[in-house]
Amino acid sequence: MKVIFFRDLSDLPVIIVVLYVSLRGLYIAFSPSAYDAEEREQRKTKLLYRKLFGRFAYVASDVPIALVLLAALLAMFCPQSDALIAVLITLLALASIYAICFGWYVLSNKRTYIEDNASENGELSIEEERTWKKVRLVHSTILVLLIALGGLYLYFR
Repeated sequence: MKVIFFRDLSDLPVIIVVLYVSLRGLYIAFSPSAYDAEEREQRKTKLLYRKLFGRFAYVASDVPIALVLLAALLAMFCPQSDALIAVLITLLALASIYAICFGWYVLSNKRTYIEDNASENGELSIEEERTWKKVRLVHSTILVLLIALGGLYLYFR
């Protein structure tokens, strides 16, 4: 079994990001005011996604992840060839371009959305809240399955 360890300075950015995310998560988990602020921000984001993408708001941010997962599956199970490498590069490039354009589009519209103060008055309906909870459950289930399958793949490789 492979062990992840600190080799040189190229690993430092990953360690810093993991440390930041862990500390931020702990702060939000143990601070009621930070938790409330995070919940308000999540609600604003959901309302903005609903406004921008309509019925596709639930999956709009998942396209790059799906493309990367497709590329990973193709790389694991298809025999290596020049055509496969071209397809993988294309999938990863499309995922990167989509993620950058998606982030830019949401950020540019978020500024105007916040300036209009529309996010303060909007509330999610009960049906939308249920749908977001289902989406969160599906995301969590897929993440756990991918981690388990990835671990099994690395273990038996």
